[in-house]
Amino acid sequence: MADKIKAAYLDGAKNLVLSTADRPEIKSDEALVKVKSVGICGSDVMYYRTGGTKKRPITGPYILGHEVSGIVEDKGSDVKNLNIGDRVAVEPGITCGRCQYCKSGKYNLCKDVKFLATPPVDGALVEYISHKADLLYPLPDEISFDEGALVEPSSVAFYSVVKSGLKTAKSSLVLGAGPIGLLVFKMAKLLGSFPIGVVDVDDNRLALAKKLGADFTINVKDREIVKAVYDSGFGDEYDVVFECTGVGSVISSSVFLVKKGGHLSMVGIFDGTAPIRTKEIIDREITITGTYRFSNTFPDVIGLMERGMLEVRSLITHYFSLDEAARAFDIADKRSENCIKIIIRVG
Repeated sequence: MADKIKAAYLDGAKNLVLSTADRPEIKSDEALVKVKSVGICGSDVMYYRTGGTKKRPITGPYILGHEVSGIVEDKGSDVKNLNIGDRVAVEPGITCGRCQYCKSGKYNLCKDVKFLATPPVDGALVEYISHKADLLYPLPDEISFDEGALVEPSSVAFYSVVKSGLKTAKSSLVLGAGPIGLLVFKMAKLLGSFPIGVVDVDDNRLALAKKLGADFTINVKDREIVKAVYDSGFGDEYDVVFECTGVGSVISSSVFLVKKGGHLSMVGIFDGTAPIRTKEIIDREITITGTYRFSNTFPDVIGLMERGMLEVRSLITHYFSLDEAARAFDIADKRSENCIKIIIRVG
């Protein structure tokens, strides 16, 4: 096997270039994964657009991508849970395993996590990666590599819905119909929530939500979101509201959409300060939770996919090869061509 492998590097804002990387070596507890499919996440697009942030600077050519599936091509001497040739989904966060968060099962809060495509850790838009074997989950034949790449974002949605305490027959409202918002909607519906509404500014994404079974959708483009929801005729307060936009003004408005005693789940990433009227939180006894990535979710999500209970193919709108990665990211950044989830087929 060649010592050099193909990789797509981010070399400055909006400059994605093809080059080569060294073929990774594996440690005794790692496996070598031939990457097959990689989904483009919103965080990937953010780094693509900015070339790095103050909190997460990128100082040189950098590899994006953390929604990954592939094939085990080699394994270390201590690896017992995998066989060469296994098709796997990759859980991207390698944690320390020693801190109080790791030992309590909340390893997503580990301060020393090394998460693929979170600077300075390179991601998976490369032909091969080495990864901890216990973070590689075999994929049943029923799950394609493209679907396997979406186990990671599906885990974000699964974790947020479970953590919200949403119960069967309780109402929910999803703010934002991007990939995560649509997956949150799917998880809430799977749990038996009704009615479920989806709010966004994009008619195409709302049409997909409706096709997937949303009880109602509301387009709030150029409209104040609370008034638009109140005037919709579908109700004005919900047991659980999932904030999946990461938009400051929507975050500020979201508390007005939660029922008394209800729950606001903060899922979207917003790196700033959004004013929230605390009197509404107090008077309504609203519970607000943040959800950061996920923990202990991959087996459950894979099980749901295997049984046909969680369908994700309908969210995939575009497929590109690794050679076409620059075009794929340009479309994702501009949200052109009615894109929702873009998959880069590396293998």
